[in-house]
Parts: sequence; C-alpha cells; structure tokens
Amino acid sequence: MENKLTILTTTYNRPDKLERLFNSLEKQSNKKFCWWIVNDGSTRSYKEIENVITQKNCEFEVHFFKKSNGGKHRALNFIIPKVTTEYTMIIDDDDYLVADAVETVLWYSDNYLTEDNNLKSIIFERAKNDEITPMSPLPQNIDFGQRFQYIVQNRINGDFTDVFLTKALKEFRLPEFAGENFISEGPLYFFFSQKYESVFIKKIVSVGDYNA
Repeated sequence: MENKLTILTTTYNRPDKLERLFNSLEKQSNKKFCWWIVNDGSTRSYKEIENVITQKNCEFEVHFFKKSNGGKHRALNFIIPKVTTEYTMIIDDDDYLVADAVETVLWYSDNYLTEDNNLKSIIFERAKNDEITPMSPLPQNIDFGQRFQYIVQNRINGDFTDVFLTKALKEFRLPEFAGENFISEGPLYFFFSQKYESVFIKKIVSVGDYNA
C-alpha cells in the first residue's frame, strides 16, 4: 500500500506525550500514511516509548530521527526536505487525531490539492479539550483564500491543522537565527500565503490544548 501522507511530529523532552498520539494513529480508519518522529536533541530518554511503538505490529510506517537541539523550526527545516509522500501534515507531540482524520485529510487533499490549480494547502479545525468544540471555529463550511490574510480578515485567533502539498511546502523554510530556539510556524504560513491559496474546511481532525 503506497503511502500518500506523512505526519510529522517534532518532540523535545516529552516522551510521555507520544503514546496518546500513537494510540490515535493506530485507530485511524485509513492507514495510507507514515509517521515521522523527530527527536530535537532531548536530554530525556525516548527508549521506552520507542520500544512500545516498534514492538507493535503497526499497519503504518514509523520512522525515528534525531538531531541536535535547535527548536521546532530547525527540526522542521531538517525533516521536510526528506518527505517523499504527496501530502504532509504537522502534528505536535501533545496532540492527537480523531479516528477519521487521515481518511478526511486524504479525501479533501485528493480533491483539492492538484498541480492544476493554486490550492496547495488545507486548513482544518482543531479542538481544544474534546472532539466536538473547535478551538477557532471557521466561518464557512468550506472556503478558499490565502491562509495568512484569511485569518487576519476574519479576525480568527487560535490554532488549526494544516495539510500541505509536499512539493509546494518544500519551497519554503522557517527562518533561523543564532541563539534563537523558538520560532512559531507563523512565518511559514505568511510566506506560503504570498504564493499559494488554501482550502478552509470546517471539520475537526485534531485535538490538543496549549502546553508548556
């Protein structure tokens, strides 16, 4: 079975958070994805959770990567160029996916993210503490626009789950500055919005609250 989606998760000193996400991936109704975990130079051991994952007979591929600590933005810059699947989704280590998330992502991606148009990413809602209430409700069931401008114009605050056409995502990098280990994905969304448009889908695919 050919994988169409890579789920990227960067993690630092939070091995205990990964099991819930892993369990949600095991429950996916569609297994045409791979999960890539990037350990950003953690000082805590990940051996226990890695053993839990590798000893399971998963129906999807799991790959572990490790790099020196530099922050999530550097971890993404490190891993995104290596992705070979058609689509890419970034999920934090303390989030999890609803059971039909991959099925939903692939259906919309196959129908909207093509070489023939300027739509290169899909924005889904994310729930905060349950699988019902969106953290930041989108105003329409389905809509189109440039991600950064759309969020500003509609005065929307909060996080979403973004899915990218990998070929388009690889055109961009998050900025890196000496001594700075935290840069949000905001610059990526801004630069992406200058060139490509996105589809906004009023459907929750991930759940996760803010954590330190």
